[in-house]
Amino acid sequence: MGATTSLPDEQVSVAPGDSVTCDIEVHNDGQVVDRFLLDVVGDATDWVTVSPASVSVFPGESEAATITFSPPKSSDVLAGEVPFAVRVMSSEDTEGSTVHEGTVLVEEYTEIEVELVPRTARGARTGRQQLVIDNKGNHDVPAEVRIVDPEDQLAGRTPTPAVRTAPGTATVVLLKLRPHKRFLRGATKTLPYQVDVLPQGADPITVDSALVQDAMIPKWLIPLVALLVTAAVVLTVLWFTLFKPVLASTARTAAAEQNAALSSQVSEAAAKASQAEQAAHADEAGPSSSAAPSATLIAPTTTPAATQQQQSNPAQVNTVPSAAANTAPAPVGATTAAAPAQASTDFRIQASAPPAAVGAYTIATYFDPARRTVNVRDLVLENPSGDVGLLQIRRGNAVLFSFGLQNFRDMDYHFVQPIVFPSGTPVVIAVSCQNTGKLCTPAVYFSGTAG
Repeated sequence: MGATTSLPDEQVSVAPGDSVTCDIEVHNDGQVVDRFLLDVVGDATDWVTVSPASVSVFPGESEAATITFSPPKSSDVLAGEVPFAVRVMSSEDTEGSTVHEGTVLVEEYTEIEVELVPRTARGARTGRQQLVIDNKGNHDVPAEVRIVDPEDQLAGRTPTPAVRTAPGTATVVLLKLRPHKRFLRGATKTLPYQVDVLPQGADPITVDSALVQDAMIPKWLIPLVALLVTAAVVLTVLWFTLFKPVLASTARTAAAEQNAALSSQVSEAAAKASQAEQAAHADEAGPSSSAAPSATLIAPTTTPAATQQQQSNPAQVNTVPSAAANTAPAPVGATTAAAPAQASTDFRIQASAPPAAVGAYTIATYFDPARRTVNVRDLVLENPSGDVGLLQIRRGNAVLFSFGLQNFRDMDYHFVQPIVFPSGTPVVIAVSCQNTGKLCTPAVYFSGTAG
């Protein structure tokens, strides 16, 4: 037949951390003496016990056992009704075993802990802190957060002034603190304040803290600026005393090497032109005669009127012929006729070239008015404006020399063998201007003889 069990009709209530008991009656419905084993099953097995663990009951009689409820004071056991069950197992009639179910009411308890992280706030304009509300109770607790400044030196606010904390959890509330007055320089200031936490159904909790207010200009900024200024001065001195002279000397050396190479090329070209001219004169005079022209080097001659005309028209060519004429004596023992007379001449060609793409040239041309052969012995390159680009000296369409404008402001060349421009062949300067937003105005002054 097995057993039947019964508990008191009223519900058992227990506070966390305390213990309460109640009796359970075990009645033997069988015909023989039976031994019943008792144990607790369900969610409350950790803190509900039954004693004794077994009872022997005569047929038709009952025995009592004591159930003890001892919930811990922890957020693991939540407040409210907690079900439990007592299992009664018969040793004689296993099919007659039974389970008696019941509930125990766990009462509420509140335990709130509060912490500020960091302990004090710091900042020049704004200080920030985190308020940690730790609910160690066994039920939800609504709470209100307030920032109190008795001396009215700062304003505090939080985006969540009202929070609800769950049992066994920590809730974080962000606090922002802003001082009413700021200062640029000086020692730090300490502004005290309080944070009040008002949990529902519990006493208020107050935490004292402070805002350490720094100056707007950090202490390290002024020494850093002074160090940077000192370093800039030292670097400037080193540049003008050490590095810049070395760079300038290197640039002058490179320019001198380039000029020497150009002079060599010019001399070689002039020698070839002179040989060609002498061969042409020899063919005209006959096989038994030869011409040995010579010329006297002259300085450039420019009249005020010509200078004014050049300024008004930069691309115009100025020609100032010399009145003196030099004749080249025939070699000793020669039987040919005298060589034609050579007159000194000089002229200046100036270009006015707008900025253009690389490889595009502006042309300025000179023709001898008498269609004579021009022998150039000296030329002066002029670039007073410091233009950038390329300047070419051409014989008609043939390029004789190329110069980088940025490599000179003024530069002169003198030739032992003249550069020959045959009759009717123009003297040309071509300029590829690489300036930004302004004209290139270089010029070349030529001097020599014409005949």
